[in-house]
Amino acid sequence: MLKLIHQQKQKSIQPRPIFLLCVLRDEHLLLEYFIKYYQSLGVTHFIMIDNLSEDEGPGYLKSLENINLWLYRTEDSYKDAAYGTTWINQLLQAHCQGQYCFTVDIDELFMVDIKKYQSLSHLVDDMETVNSNVVPVTLLDMYPKKTNDNYLRGQNFLDHSPYFDDLNTTYYEERAPIYKNFVHKVGGVRKRVFGTTVCIHKFPFFKYDFYPLEVAPGYHFFQEDGKVFHQSEKIRLHDKPGLLLHFKFIKPKLAEFIQSRIKNNQDWNNSAEYRSYLRVLERQQELFFYDVKYSKKFITIRDLEQFF
Repeated sequence: MLKLIHQQKQKSIQPRPIFLLCVLRDEHLLLEYFIKYYQSLGVTHFIMIDNLSEDEGPGYLKSLENINLWLYRTEDSYKDAAYGTTWINQLLQAHCQGQYCFTVDIDELFMVDIKKYQSLSHLVDDMETVNSNVVPVTLLDMYPKKTNDNYLRGQNFLDHSPYFDDLNTTYYEERAPIYKNFVHKVGGVRKRVFGTTVCIHKFPFFKYDFYPLEVAPGYHFFQEDGKVFHQSEKIRLHDKPGLLLHFKFIKPKLAEFIQSRIKNNQDWNNSAEYRSYLRVLERQQELFFYDVKYSKKFITIRDLEQFF
């Protein structure tokens, strides 16, 4: 059950509303920069769902002023709630009908191609003009050269994890088009370092006008009554994709974090992905991500052009 535990309303006049919905657990370290980043992008309303946090994250959110914020709490199982999407879909219906929305994780930063759009508002204008309602993205894993415990609260995520795997045919693989013509990918650095084949596309930004379709677990697809659809007339993909930078390895004491995820066992497929991380850590004590052949440092948006 979701319980509203805090609500804060902004006093200033609002521009076009943009909502963001996010499930969190013990994410105090990342919250400050996450909120700041999305506010600068143009988000006006934050709907945050705390699931069993034991750190100061909820307290930090309650301390924020001059922000539109709903803070919900639930002690229910994340896994049993379709990895949080049951809660997200419930709140989309409650707050966001007909609105533009982000559904993202706390370690994900959305980017638009600034050669095409000067701002998020410009992107929304274009979506309205062409009658699209969903922006597809590649989920691009960012990483430090090796295990790094030095991230500081409020710091730009890219200061810690500025590297990514350039597109290549060895560790990236294309899959069949979905929602008409979006060719999605699997793989990347997690394939190279851990041998795991992970889905690296998402649909994190959309106009919520496609009910009874809902977001599916992981935000990789859309579903109705629990049945995932790879094609639907209700999903009209924007023809200019975005990018979602994913800072999977930003946490300090990464081994302890991975072990806690396995112990809680609330993640997909019996936490199989985290178990693969742990197997590598047990062999070499720390993780080495950088590879001179495949790694590239993000300096400007032009470094990412091939992913848009």
